[in-house]
Amino acid sequence: MLEGTGVRIEVLTASGVLSETWDALLAVETMDKAVWEEVIDLELDASQSPGCVDMGPT
Repeated sequence: MLEGTGVRIEVLTASGVLSETWDALLAVETMDKAVWEEVIDLELDASQSPGCVDMGPT
């Protein structure tokens, strides 16, 4: 689909790897910036791991 368009894939990631299962935690900690930053960092790390990328669409 992208062949010949000049588009280059830099990074493959999954989405919602951790945050979709952490509803209760995120509901309680929504005002704590440090918690959100940690969740985002964890989500980015997890979403780039080969096992998560290979899971397919969520």
